[in-house]
Amino acid sequence: MKYDIEELLKENMNIQDTPSRELNERILCHDRGGNSMQNKKYVKYMPKVAAAALAAIVAAGGIGYAAVNLWDRSVAEDFGVAKDPEMMQEMNDKGFAQQPQVSGTKSDRVSVTDKDITVTLKQTLADEHGAYVCYEVKYGDKYKAVDQGVEKHPDYGIAMPRAKFQMDSGIPLSYSGGVKKVVDDHTVLYEDFIVTSKEDDTLGKGKMKMSLSNFAIDQMKADTKPKMIAKDGNWNLSWDLSVGTEKRVYHLNRTLKLGKYKVALKDLTISPLSCKLTVGSEGASLNDIFAVIKDDGEEEVALDQNGDMKVIRYVRTNEENADRVMENLPKGQTLASLDGVALCHDRKDFDITGGMGNSSSDYVYEQFRKVLDLEKVTGTRIAGKYIDLKSVPYDTVK
Repeated sequence: MKYDIEELLKENMNIQDTPSRELNERILCHDRGGNSMQNKKYVKYMPKVAAAALAAIVAAGGIGYAAVNLWDRSVAEDFGVAKDPEMMQEMNDKGFAQQPQVSGTKSDRVSVTDKDITVTLKQTLADEHGAYVCYEVKYGDKYKAVDQGVEKHPDYGIAMPRAKFQMDSGIPLSYSGGVKKVVDDHTVLYEDFIVTSKEDDTLGKGKMKMSLSNFAIDQMKADTKPKMIAKDGNWNLSWDLSVGTEKRVYHLNRTLKLGKYKVALKDLTISPLSCKLTVGSEGASLNDIFAVIKDDGEEEVALDQNGDMKVIRYVRTNEENADRVMENLPKGQTLASLDGVALCHDRKDFDITGGMGNSSSDYVYEQFRKVLDLEKVTGTRIAGKYIDLKSVPYDTVK
């Protein structure tokens, strides 16, 4: 049975306002600790009705309740942990997951209203190299954020603000986002994926700043300009970003042979939210090598019994001559890029699509759309070649 902490408190305390952050934190801290009410000093400061509500909460689910209420429900569902309260709790305890409106500091600004448009930060997920941000926008009665017919044309007809992100450390960021969920005609959830632009840059701890502007709706007709519903205003948020730092570093230290080409693989670093492959300077770059595969019109590349990509041959190319290489391929063949990393659970691919990534001649970075359980990782597929990680040495860095 699921509970909404604010609604439960309102019902038991007979109040109309949102319960204070302090009261929320007291209940959540108690729930996380798993101790009896008699052992908690702060209980004496709580009204009897609040204590009764707390007792009901504790009896109803303990750690599971706390975990659920430290995550936005729709984010938990998207990231595959809605039915795994222990994983949600672990992600929160290790700093990867955060609801700033619950755990924020006095200097945080997690909700702002201007021109009858309210922006509220709902959830963040972050490790050292990337972050996910989910926020809600409530449009006032004079705005219509969703046009009719959007169900048939999901890329059009929904208000979309222009978002900008920056860390107070000044490190360069790349980001991309869109509509996550339409709640109703006046309420929309949005999401953005953010990554550090350079390999050595880390998000670390510090203020994340988000500013919104230019709320516009793309029209159904391609030749019409977006309909601007609000342009300039004060929709600026800032908060202390919680960043999880625990990771597992596999020391691959091997040379991958791709036909006549060789790629030096160094370390594979994985966190619950992303992975990064470091490639040695010797040999070819994964950005320049492509696999020639059978073109059967399928989106997924066929694998052999060893978990390797079925490749006709390998070619070395780049963006400048890729079209020429494609034109000269025999009928029924096509090119597949090799600058990607797949992780496997019991030799089954783990779904990492949906986030962002970076790559260069020195590294490949992938951001996940699902939370990865590090204990269940059994292997990786790099450039189409399967590597069993069970016997590869690794370090756990916290």
